[in-house]
Amino acid sequence: MVEENKIMPMVNFRGVHPTHILFADDVFLFFNGHKRKIQKVLKLLQDYQSSSGQVVNQMKSKIFVGGVSEARKQQIANEYQMNLANFPEKYLGVILQPGGVKSSTVWRVVEMLQNRLASWIGKMLYFKDRLTLIKSILCSIPIYNMSVYKWHVSVVKICERLIRNFLWTSDPYDRKCVTLKWDETCAPMEKGGLSIRRMEVINKSLLMKLVWKIQNSKAEWARFMRAKFYTINGEWISGYKKSSIWSGLKWVIDEVEELPIISRQEDTGIWYGTMSGEFTVSSAVELIRLHYNKVKWAKYVWNSVQHPTTASNIWNYDFMIFKYFELKNQPIKIQIIVEIRFHLPEINQALICYDGASRGNPGVAVYGFICRGDHGEIIYVEAKGLDIANNFIAEVMAIIGAAEWAVQNSKFNICINSDSNATIKAYISGKLPWICQVRWNRIKQLL
Repeated sequence: MVEENKIMPMVNFRGVHPTHILFADDVFLFFNGHKRKIQKVLKLLQDYQSSSGQVVNQMKSKIFVGGVSEARKQQIANEYQMNLANFPEKYLGVILQPGGVKSSTVWRVVEMLQNRLASWIGKMLYFKDRLTLIKSILCSIPIYNMSVYKWHVSVVKICERLIRNFLWTSDPYDRKCVTLKWDETCAPMEKGGLSIRRMEVINKSLLMKLVWKIQNSKAEWARFMRAKFYTINGEWISGYKKSSIWSGLKWVIDEVEELPIISRQEDTGIWYGTMSGEFTVSSAVELIRLHYNKVKWAKYVWNSVQHPTTASNIWNYDFMIFKYFELKNQPIKIQIIVEIRFHLPEINQALICYDGASRGNPGVAVYGFICRGDHGEIIYVEAKGLDIANNFIAEVMAIIGAAEWAVQNSKFNICINSDSNATIKAYISGKLPWICQVRWNRIKQLL
């Protein structure tokens, strides 16, 4: 309808004018509030209802109008027979509000935490029960809001104080003198902590995801954001911008570093925090959180054969014993002889068997492969070191090395035998580590 000039877009930045957004089962429409445009949108909704059999729920629908008088706003709402909404407005836990983000903007989320905690006081919850509630509920409530706004430090401290007091005393307002720092308590389990997500880390990692999408997504909303927050040279603006999300974006822009992959097709950006080059929140958390050394006693506490309640009680009361005494066990190595078999390849086909491994995973890694003819005779053998890598990278690089050798020696009819399901799935799906993608694409073009 915009292309046919039936309706006018609400806003236009450098030729980018968003008209609609689809999210789950919700639809957002953006258009100019001229009388004729309103009638055409009404006709569009009526045509959709008559052709699809679906009915727009006007009681749940809302209309936002700006730049006109109150009388005109009410007139538009009456024509649509929808509720007239004003900012601030709540949607999926996010308070939609123009301008800068204040503590009051996100305070409703703090009140939700307080209400949940108030309902749990006095229920005689075990330490493990409180830990489960914190991980599954309390740390999940602010996710939607933190995906959009940067939270003030004071609000983050209040939320974490409520969670910390609830964990140690079962009362969010009763403080207990503890001997372990909150940073260490939130560390991963294998590093002596309880794997509780820090509020600031969650906020920063989710905003990093938003920045990554703005930089790399081809969706219309991302192009609109780039038009709004980018300079003509394609760089982020550095000055002030009247926006509720700009302070959060500016906070994490320097954290989101991407490396370019130059290929014969379209150049793409990759995220160095994952092997596939795709951005994930978990990888962002791993990069920005505080790091601690692994502790040897953690595997004895968080053992699969031990009941979770018992394990959490041991951690709560007796973890210092494991920490200072460093309990050890003497591993028993059993020698196992494994018979290796392989099927001969087809006529005029080369069979390549390979393997890759690292000492320590990650650690010093190597790979090797052997090429046999259709009678089982050995044609070529190679082994190569990879410096520091994990087992998966070693397996992937083994196939890359073997395929490159095959191309160089004009052996285009090959069969590669693998014992790694993860490697096979990576090659079938095309989700290879980013360091191998260009080399593999060149091999596929030649094979």
